[in-house]
Amino acid sequence: MDYKNEVCKGCNQPIKENDDIVVCPVCGTPQHRSCWVENGECANTPLHKEGYVWQKTQPDEPTVTNLQTGENNADSSPVLGSIPVFEQLSQEAQNLETVFLRDQFAHKDEEFDGVSVIDAGYYLQSGAHRYIKRFRKGKKITWNWGAFFFAPAWFFYRRLYKFGAIFLALVVSVNLFSYSFLEKIDIQMQEVYTVMGQYIAEDGNTIVASDEMMADEEFMTLYTNMVKNMSIYLLITAIIPNTVAALFADTLVKKKMKEDIAAAKEASDELQMQRSLIISKGGVAPLIFAIVYFVNQYLVSILINIGSVVAEWFN
Repeated sequence: MDYKNEVCKGCNQPIKENDDIVVCPVCGTPQHRSCWVENGECANTPLHKEGYVWQKTQPDEPTVTNLQTGENNADSSPVLGSIPVFEQLSQEAQNLETVFLRDQFAHKDEEFDGVSVIDAGYYLQSGAHRYIKRFRKGKKITWNWGAFFFAPAWFFYRRLYKFGAIFLALVVSVNLFSYSFLEKIDIQMQEVYTVMGQYIAEDGNTIVASDEMMADEEFMTLYTNMVKNMSIYLLITAIIPNTVAALFADTLVKKKMKEDIAAAKEASDELQMQRSLIISKGGVAPLIFAIVYFVNQYLVSILINIGSVVAEWFN
């Protein structure tokens, strides 16, 4: 877009052809980079909360592809669904100028693996600062605590639906095959708690009871087997799969981010249209995360109960 002769809101001077300018990603206001640096923010920041969108004094008339119809229409403004591009940017990227345009940790035009910092910020949105710091280091393997504690729901949170579905199916399958082993552990736990209760009831003193239990070889064998079996179960059903998720989570996010940003740039030559597409493809899905997290907690039990009912029907 040509900003020549537009007035810089920072100094109220016209923008010349070769001036170094910055375009606010929230409202689209062009201004001299020196004015932006001096103010520390967009000159129209106070208007952002009102949904302000900068307009050219003499608007260009580019040919734009309408995403709803697939037709070119020089008279229509770019849209994403029914939301104008600039309005979409204003709603979903309010905080980006404070993170990426003040050079706090990286310049917005800096690139890693062919992706600019500002495009990555628009795509990642939540937690963008942390992810970009990791990606800029160029490490092939990183660690993601969110994926470790909340997989497979975490994959759905980051819109990695395919990997999330695969991981969910894997976890559910492992839990189903391990269910009989879990029942064995449950029986062992009940036996251990029963013996512990008897010792405490007889002695009335937990310290004395504890010493006597440790001296009871039969009880200690039962307790040791329970702990060993529980450790194996947790290792197979949680620790190993969640560790794999944590090690490869960032790699999957980065891969999908690069693919989606490349697709957005191929879909349109207009900068704001590209950024709207990037925003729509990226971000997070907290509602889907909550649903999958809940389903993952109870799905195995539900499937086992259904299997028991079906088995009774055929007996």
